[in-house]
Amino acid sequence: SSTANAEGTYELRGKTSANDEVRVEGMRNNYDVPEFLGLYRTTIFYVDIMDSDNEVIDFYSSNANRHNTSRDISVWCPNNAPAFPEASNAYTTDDATLNVRNNRDGDIDSWSELVSIQTLSNRSTYPAITFNPSNNGCGDGVYTVRFYSHSTSTSRTMDNAIEFVDISVRETQGADSLIRGRVFSKHYSLIQNGFDKELNTDLFVVEGEDNDTSYSGFVWEIETNGIQPFGFQLVANGSGLMQDQYHDKSISANANPEPIMEANHNIYLNYPDKPVYLPTTVPDVSNFFYHNICPDDNDPNGYTTGGYFNFYSNGFWKYKLYIDLDGSGDVTLDEKVFEGDASAGLNRVYWDGILPDGSVVPDYTPLDFNLYVSDGEIHFPWYDVENRYNDVGPTITLLNGTGGTDSSYYYWDDSPVGGTVANIEGDVNVRTWGNDLGNTTIIDTWKYAHNNGLGKSVIYGGECTVPDLGGNVSGYVFDDVNHNASKDGGEVGIENVTIVLHNKTNNDCETQKTDSNGYFLFDNILISDFDLVESANETLPISFLCPPVEEDPAGYISVDANTKAVVFNELNASYINFANYKGYKVEGTTFEDNGFGSGQAHNGVKESSESALDTIKIDAYDGVQFLETQYTDGDGKFTFWIPSTNPSVEIKAAPKSDYTQVSSTVGDTGGTTNATFNQVDFSGNNNKYSGITFGYTKDPSITTSSNQTIQAGTTTLYAHKYNVHTSGSVSFNIENEDNAPATINQNVLLYIDVNCNGAIDSGIDTLTTTGINVDANSNNEVCLLAKVITQVSTSNNATYSYDIKAEMNYTSIPIVLTKKVKDFTIITDSNNNSNLVLVKSVDKTNALPDEIITYNVRAINNGQDSLDTIVINDYTPEYTNFHSATCPAVLPVGMTSCVTNVEPAVGGKGTVQWIFTGDLYTGQELSVFYQVKVDN
Repeated sequence: SSTANAEGTYELRGKTSANDEVRVEGMRNNYDVPEFLGLYRTTIFYVDIMDSDNEVIDFYSSNANRHNTSRDISVWCPNNAPAFPEASNAYTTDDATLNVRNNRDGDIDSWSELVSIQTLSNRSTYPAITFNPSNNGCGDGVYTVRFYSHSTSTSRTMDNAIEFVDISVRETQGADSLIRGRVFSKHYSLIQNGFDKELNTDLFVVEGEDNDTSYSGFVWEIETNGIQPFGFQLVANGSGLMQDQYHDKSISANANPEPIMEANHNIYLNYPDKPVYLPTTVPDVSNFFYHNICPDDNDPNGYTTGGYFNFYSNGFWKYKLYIDLDGSGDVTLDEKVFEGDASAGLNRVYWDGILPDGSVVPDYTPLDFNLYVSDGEIHFPWYDVENRYNDVGPTITLLNGTGGTDSSYYYWDDSPVGGTVANIEGDVNVRTWGNDLGNTTIIDTWKYAHNNGLGKSVIYGGECTVPDLGGNVSGYVFDDVNHNASKDGGEVGIENVTIVLHNKTNNDCETQKTDSNGYFLFDNILISDFDLVESANETLPISFLCPPVEEDPAGYISVDANTKAVVFNELNASYINFANYKGYKVEGTTFEDNGFGSGQAHNGVKESSESALDTIKIDAYDGVQFLETQYTDGDGKFTFWIPSTNPSVEIKAAPKSDYTQVSSTVGDTGGTTNATFNQVDFSGNNNKYSGITFGYTKDPSITTSSNQTIQAGTTTLYAHKYNVHTSGSVSFNIENEDNAPATINQNVLLYIDVNCNGAIDSGIDTLTTTGINVDANSNNEVCLLAKVITQVSTSNNATYSYDIKAEMNYTSIPIVLTKKVKDFTIITDSNNNSNLVLVKSVDKTNALPDEIITYNVRAINNGQDSLDTIVINDYTPEYTNFHSATCPAVLPVGMTSCVTNVEPAVGGKGTVQWIFTGDLYTGQELSVFYQVKVDN
C-alpha cells in the first residue's frame, strides 16, 4: 500500500521496461579516471539518516548478464567515511561498516521487478540487502554507499556494469513506510548506447548550508524534458567549469575542453525530506556611482585614467559589472568588465578604461553600466550532451524562492547548433538545445536565486576635458535653543553630522560632515536639480542609500525639514541651514468631545464634526516643577518643546467655565492619563510626540427660577427648558419642597412637555418617571412643566417652593452632572377677591464668571379690590451669590413703606423678601430689584 519513487533508481518517472539501457553512475571530485563519462565499476551515493533508531537502508541492484554475483556494496557511517571511497582496488573495504560481496540478496533481474519493489507488500518476493544503523551505533548523519562492479572491461555494453540501482530509506517503527528525499550524489552520469530513448526524470539540487537536520538555502528542480543523449555527466556548482577561459560560457565540440567537473551542491533524486529554510537576507545594492579619474585628481592609488565605481552592498555577495558598448540594451559576455566578491557596506572598484578585448574606451563615449549583486551563481554544467530529435531542453526551476525571483533567472541560450554565441536571458525557463552537440560539448546553464541590479549612464572621460562650471552649496547644522528655525546669536553649530547632496537628475549622492562650527560645504558642483538632506549617520564619501533616509543628530529633533531643495543664486547656494532642538516636542489638541454630527462622544478622538476649543490653558510640569504654559490656538492645538534635561513630563489641561472634562488620550507617548481626564504623564527623549487629546463638553443648562402668586384652591404651571450638549441619560425629580406655614399642604406634578407648547396635552405629555436619553444632535432639548396644586383652605400669603433636580449620566464615562431650578408660589386666600400678578425679568441671559446680573420683579393689581400688606419673595438662582436688593425709589399712591425684610449676606445664597404697607389700588404696580454675581 505504501509506495515511493525509487530513491537511487534513475529515471523512474516515465520509465518503461523497453528502456533497459539506463544506468546512473557517480564519481568524486578530482578523481582521475580514463573515462570522462564516469566510473563503470564504481557508483557512489549518500544517504541521510535522521532517526537511526527507527530507519534502515534497503539496497537493490542488477547486472543484465552477471546478476549480483558481480557486484559488492560497502557502507560507511558518518564518522568513518573515507576521502575517496571509490579509490579502493579491492572489492571489499576493510574500513567500511558494511561489506556485502557476491550476495544474491537484493538481486533485480528486470525493470519491472524494480518497479514492483516500490510497493512494500512485494518486497518479500525480492529480499533487499538491508543496513540497520542502530545495530552499528553510527547515529544520525550522512552515510556513504558504494556499488562496485567486478567488470574490468571498458566497453560500453550492459554486461560489464551495474544496470539498475535502488536505494530506499524505510521507517521500521509501527507499519513500514518508505521515506523519500534522503538519497543524493555529487556527480550523475547516464549511458544509453544510442539516441533512441528519451530521458524524462526529475533531479533536485540543494544550494546552501547543510545543518544536519535542515538546509539554509534554495532547492532547484531539473526536469530533463525528454532529451535523447547518448550519455552525459551533470554536476551543480557555484563557479561553472572552473577554467577561466570557460567561465560563463558553453563550449563547442571543436574546443576540445578538458573541464574539471567539480561538484559543490547535493543532487537529490527526490525533493529532500529535511526542511530547506530561505536565508533571512537577500542581496541588495544601492547608490551605484561612477567617477571618471582625471589627471589632476591626485588619486591616492596613482590612477590617472579610467575611473572607479562605488556601490553599497547590504551583505557579502557576488558582484558582476557589465558595459553595454553597442547600445543594444542587452548585455553580452564580451561586455563584462568585472566580477568579484562584494563586502557589506561601501565597495570601490577601479577600472583603467580597457575593455575585455584590449581596446581603450575613447573619451566622450556614452556608456551604459549594469551592476548586479547576487547570492552567488549556481551552475548546472552538462558534459557531452546530445539532443537528437527536438530542441527542447531541461527546465530549471527555483522551488522555494520568494515572489519576484523569476525575473532574476539568468542562463545561457546556446543556439545556434554548436556555436559559441551566448546571450543573457532572464524571462524564459526552458533551455534551447541544438541537435548533436557532440561528444565533448559542454553546456553551462546557470541561474541566481536572488539577483538585484542597478543601471547607470555616463559619458566616459567627459568631465576631465570639460571646464568645471560648478558652484558651491553650504550651510550650518545648529542647536536651535528657542526652536524658531532661525540661527540666532549664541546658538552653536552641531559637529560631525552627515549632510547628503542628492542629484535628483542622475540619482547621485555625495556626503559631507559638519565641522566643529556645524558648517558644511560642497564645492565645484555642476548645476543640476538637487536636494540637501540631513542624514546624521550616513557614510562617507558617498551615502549608503541614495536618496538617503532622513535622520536627526543624536539627542536632537529637527525643528524644520530634513530635506531642502537647493536653489542656486549665481552658482552658489549658501546658508541652507538645519535647525535641531536638544530635547523633544509634544503636540496635542483640545476639543468638544460631544459626538456632534457623526462622531462618538467621550472617546478622546476628535472627529471632523467636533469643534476645537481655543484659549484652553495647558501647563507642562517636570514632577512638581513648573516648566511652561501654552494656550491652545484657533484649531485647539498646543505645542511644547521640552529640554532633554527634563525626561519626565506632565501635561495638564485647565478646566473651562461651564464645561466638563470628559476624555483624554496619551497619543504616541506611551504614557498614562488620569481618572479626571486632565493630565497625561510620560517619559520622553529626542523624539516628536503627538496625538495627546483633552476632550470637553459644554454643561447642560436649565431655565431660571420663576415666581407666581395664585389664589388658594387653584393651579398654575411653571415651564422650564433643559438643554444638553453631549450624550447621556437625564432624569428629573422634585426635591426640597417647602410649605409655609407647614400646616398647609400644596404639591406639584412634573411633566415632560413633549411638543414644548407650554400646556399639558392629554395623550402626549407624561409624568416623569424614568431617565431620558439625550444627545447633542437629535434630542438636545427637554421641555418640562411643573403643575402646582393648592388647597382651598390655604391661608393668605402662604408660600410653596420646590427644586427641580436634573441629573445627567454621561455616556461611557463615570460622570454625573446635577442642575437645579427653584420655583416659588405665593397663595392668597379665597376671600381676597384680588388678582396680584408678579412678572420677573432679567437684564442679560448670558453672563461670564464674576459678572453682575440684575433681576426686576413687578407686582401688578389686576383685581377689583385694593391690596394691602404685599409681601414679595424670591431666591438667589443656582450658581450665583447675593449682591444687593433695593425697594422702589418712588412708591405708588396709597403705599406707605417698603423694607427688605429678609436678604442673604453679600456673597451668600438664600431667600430675598420685600414687605410693603399701605394700599395698592386697582391697576397700580410696583417694582423691586436685586442683583447677584455669577460664580467663578
